[in-house]
Amino acid sequence: MEPRLGNSGPLPAKALRFLQLFTTVAVAACLQRCRFGYGVGMASPVAPISASPLGATPSEIRAALIGEEIGDFDREYRTVLAETAETMDLSGLQEMLKRWQRVALTTQRDPHAHRQMLEHANHLIMGGDIATEPWQETKAKLGL
Repeated sequence: MEPRLGNSGPLPAKALRFLQLFTTVAVAACLQRCRFGYGVGMASPVAPISASPLGATPSEIRAALIGEEIGDFDREYRTVLAETAETMDLSGLQEMLKRWQRVALTTQRDPHAHRQMLEHANHLIMGGDIATEPWQETKAKLGL
């Protein structure tokens, strides 16, 4: 399945790269602030699903989402459920729930930053540019 935002077509490579970088940095910053057992020099920027204070059930994940993410979650959940029923393999459903749980976690921890990320992604999808900074500067701000 190609990455999409809302009802738009596939994400341009530039937008997809931004989302991947933002998600990694946002989750790393959130984990540092929330202290889920990771130190400043943590090996992985993404917490395992069991380390999250957010529930792992579909309804708990959905309740933590904002705006059009709810519809995106619902559509993907229904699609993955149908695939799971057909293949009798739960791995796709588990992966989808883990990914959406991370989205819900970043949304809950800093809704403003999450909305800003969505606005930036939308701006990139429409062909615009956004201000960026060197990775070393971002790492220094996060204490990485």
